[in-house]
This record gives sequence, structure tokens and C-alpha cells, in this order.
Amino acid sequence: MFLHCARARPLIRELPLARGFELSLARGFRCTSRRLCENAAASAASQKPPADHKAADEKALNFLAERGSSLGIRLSLRERQLIIEAADTDGDGKMSNEEWDRLVSRHAMASNERLTLAQFILRSIDQQHGQQLLRVTARVGATFFAVTGANVAGECGMHVFGATLVGCITGLAGGTINSLLIGSTVGWTRDPALLAYCMAACVAGFYLWPLADRLMQPEGGSGAPPGSDSVVRYSIESVALGAAAVVAAQQGIVQGLHPLISLCLGVTIAFGGAGRDLLCGREVRLNHMSGSQSYAVAAFSGAGVYVLLRELHVWNCSGSSVKLVTGGVPIGLRIAMGVGTSVAIRAYAWWRRPDDLFWSMDAAATANEEWLSRLLRSQ
Repeated sequence: MFLHCARARPLIRELPLARGFELSLARGFRCTSRRLCENAAASAASQKPPADHKAADEKALNFLAERGSSLGIRLSLRERQLIIEAADTDGDGKMSNEEWDRLVSRHAMASNERLTLAQFILRSIDQQHGQQLLRVTARVGATFFAVTGANVAGECGMHVFGATLVGCITGLAGGTINSLLIGSTVGWTRDPALLAYCMAACVAGFYLWPLADRLMQPEGGSGAPPGSDSVVRYSIESVALGAAAVVAAQQGIVQGLHPLISLCLGVTIAFGGAGRDLLCGREVRLNHMSGSQSYAVAAFSGAGVYVLLRELHVWNCSGSSVKLVTGGVPIGLRIAMGVGTSVAIRAYAWWRRPDDLFWSMDAAATANEEWLSRLLRSQ
């Protein structure tokens, strides 16, 4: 069968119809091949950038390299290409001078808008009488921290210059760290009077505090009556601590930072006491008295209450009408609640003396072990 078919092929090709079909098939194959080659050549030509396009890219890349060098910023090729892609608004893959100017204007406008909004937040805060009282309290608190820091340094054997240095660090280091973290101007560089007050307070604390302590001694006694000035000092420090924590949290709010970041900024004021303990060779426990961790806990709690009430106020007044309370939460109430929370934590820590507010890791492990043992025995 196969042999007969093979012998029949030449005969079939001799037929006019078969011959025409074969010629048409060959002609169609040649046309298709020619079209595919033409399309491939056109595609390759379209992918190849024109000479003027390539020159424009090189011009933009060189321009960005020169601008970066003049500003002290070295840009890689990929970084410059990303800038060109961001600036290209007409989709031609090039960056003109007008497109570069528009890109810079967009970024500058965003920064200026953020700064303008922050200024009006600060203005709305400063217009309140409670805010003025808070700032005065925080300033007095920084001065008082400086006095106590100088007194501690003097008790450790430092002379007046060393005690003044330690006192200024105690009173100003927390606010300095806060300002550096948010990229703001440090308070005592903007207002040198604050530094002068702290320096004068340090000298007074070095010379006058021991003298007052001796004058308060009973006749024939070897020291001041127990708790004669500790309660007063602890109380003043607690109020100053709460005020400083609220002010520190406000700095984050004014800068438009996340509420959690603003809350954590309130704890930065505790680093003044940590710096004092380091310089005086004392154990750093973020506290002043009673061996409790009330210093950092009180600052964190006070700042947290203020930030929470601020968020509640913004949510309440975020729309065209109030949602919960008419007028929102007054700033005076927010400040009072924040400072009051810090003072309450400090008072509770004083009441618990000499126990700590929280267990140490070893104490917690021991308590958990005992609890597990009782649980297993009961089963």
C-alpha cells in the first residue's frame, strides 16, 4: 500500500490543481517569512534609542551629577536614573529643566506644608493659659533638677565646677536628647537664659544646700531629721517630672510624629538623671529615691495619658461636627491629667518604699517557678 502511494506522488504533482496548490503554498511561506523579518527589524529599530534621546539622557545624568556634587551629595548612576524617572511627566523618558524644577517644587511644597501645619498646632497650644503654666513649671523643674544634680555630685566629692557640670547635664540633657531626636533646635541654645538659670542653681545647690541641711539638724544630732527635706524634694521633683514629660510629648505632636513616638519622647527627660548617675559613679536605675523605677515609669505614664487625650480630642473634632464632647478635651485638662498621672505614680512608689514597682528578672523567675510548682502539685 505504502509503495503504491510513493509511486503515485510524481503523478499527483503533474496534475494542474496540485501544481497550483504547491506554488501557492510556497509563495505564502515566503511572504510570511519576509513579514516576520520586517517586523523583527522594526522592533529592533524601535528599541534602539535615537541619537538625540541618548544625548538628552546623558545631559540629564551629567546635570544631576553636577548638582549633587555642588551640594556635597554623590549620586550613583541608578540614583540619577530614578530621579529622571520621577521627574519625567510626559513619558518621553527624558528630564527637562522644567520637569526638574517641578520635581523640586513638589518636594519643597510638601515640606513647607508640613512645617506650616506644625506651626499652627504650636500656635493653638501656646494660646492656652494652661500651656504657659506648664512651660513655667517645666523650666522651674529643669532648674530644680540641676540643683539636685549638683548636690549629688558634691556629695560624691566633686568640686564646684564638676558639680555645676553634672547639675547642668541633669537638668538639660533630657530636653537636649528630645530636641535632637526630632531634629529641632536645642532649647538652651535658643534661649541661653535657661542655661544661665541652671548654672546659677547648680552653684547655689553646691554651697547653700549643705548649709541648709546643717542648719536643720537638731542640737547634738548627727544629721537632718528623717524625711525633713526628702518629702519636699521628692514632691517638687515629681511635679517637675510630670511637666517635663508632657512638654517632651508635645514636641513630638507638634512635629507630626506618630502618637507612639510622641509618647516615647516623654521618657527622654529621664536621661538627665541617668547621665548624673554615670558621671557620679552611681548605679543607673532611672530613679531618684526609694530604689523604685518610678522615674521612667512616671514619665512614660504622664506622657501616655496626655497623648491619649490629645488623640481623643482630635478624633472628637476631626469632622464638621463633634462626635462625643462639645469642644473636645480642653488642653488644660489634658495637661493636668498628664502631670497628675506622673505625680500619682511617684506617690505610689513613695508609699511602696523600699519595694520596687516591678519585679526584677530574677524575682519574676522565682515567683513564676513557685506558681508553676503550686499549679503542678494541685493537679
